[in-house]
Amino acid sequence: MGEQQRLTFARLFLNKPNYAILDEATSALDIQNGERLYQQLQASNTTFLSVGHRSTLANYHAVVLEFSQDKSWQLKSD
Repeated sequence: MGEQQRLTFARLFLNKPNYAILDEATSALDIQNGERLYQQLQASNTTFLSVGHRSTLANYHAVVLEFSQDKSWQLKSD
């Protein structure tokens, strides 16, 4: 699974899309590799939206929409 996720990022970097939607894009990778990929993505001109459970993902997003188990939600921004 980690190989597939790294391949997906390679495709993003090669194709340079304007927008990307990532769903658990680094869940099979260790935190360091996931952070490196998000740092590269952040440095690109691609606008991206991520869905994930790792709290470290928040470091790479300007706005975070957080859902709670009680069905409430909270919008957090830098």
